[in-house]
Amino acid sequence: MALRSRRNRRQTEGRFKLHKPEWVDPYPHIEGTEPEKRVFAALLARGVYFIYQGQVPEFEVGGKMFFAAPPNYKPDFILPEYKLIIDPFSPYHHSLPDAVKRDRDKIARYASAGYAYYHPWAIAPGVWSWDQRHDVVNRKENSYRKLDRKITTGQVYGTHDMLASIPELSAGPRYPLIDPRDKAAKIAPGYRIGQYLGAGANSVGAANRKRRKPPSLAIRSGNRGSVRAARQAR
Repeated sequence: MALRSRRNRRQTEGRFKLHKPEWVDPYPHIEGTEPEKRVFAALLARGVYFIYQGQVPEFEVGGKMFFAAPPNYKPDFILPEYKLIIDPFSPYHHSLPDAVKRDRDKIARYASAGYAYYHPWAIAPGVWSWDQRHDVVNRKENSYRKLDRKITTGQVYGTHDMLASIPELSAGPRYPLIDPRDKAAKIAPGYRIGQYLGAGANSVGAANRKRRKPPSLAIRSGNRGSVRAARQAR
């Protein structure tokens, strides 16, 4: 039946366009941007345990490097068994000069704690790029000296392909979980929600509001009431 339908379509006049199915968030009850949620779902599908929008253990209160914790930095995905951080980046917001400076600082701090840091660029829905990586990404650390940490730059199609190109992730877990919260969360549900849930969506929303220019007010004679109302609404 399906074969007959396809043959009939080919012989019928007119144009037929195949529509790519839209991505459906399998975890709509968890807050996050679309790139974050794509990585969220892909990590769970791969059976990789992660902390979502929390803080690395070394930088938490009482941690051995709490004094060096990056101020106001909230990584999206912390993989404690890999000493790995994955931060999906927006090409616009993270290409601005101030953002580049902040990102270099936080990447250096995470590297000092022994974490490899990757920020794939979400250039389209489900399409990622490594082209704009910072120079200080992935500093060598004793435990990883024998691991080739270089990745091929360029466009990557698909979230699973992007994750597969991260060498630490492909090498498998190397560090045992120490925090009781992580041990329990790995059994179920397979991830742990951090204290900064929604930070990514909130920061993107704030940046977008800052980008928007205030509406221009056309001051005309006889239209003072509408101008006054517009000013009060601001």
